[in-house]
Amino acid sequence: MVGARFARMGADTKSKQEVDQWLLVQPAVFSAEIAQSTSVGAAQHAVATKTLFAEQITPIREVIDGFHPGHQEEHNITLLDGTGVGL
Repeated sequence: MVGARFARMGADTKSKQEVDQWLLVQPAVFSAEIAQSTSVGAAQHAVATKTLFAEQITPIREVIDGFHPGHQEEHNITLLDGTGVGL
């Protein structure tokens, strides 16, 4: 199985949906700002329907600082909600 990496930006309004909530079920989800991602970002709909919980989202800073391994295997799926930070 081949993995995938998704990086998304732009959902910055309550109710705006650019990523189907079911896309967030399997991947490792990372965010620049978890509170923003869960309230007005890519994760808001998945969190609202309890498809995803905020505790399952890893701050991208943990990967950058070496506290989380990030993408681990070629078949992994990862999604980054950049919340406006440059990729």
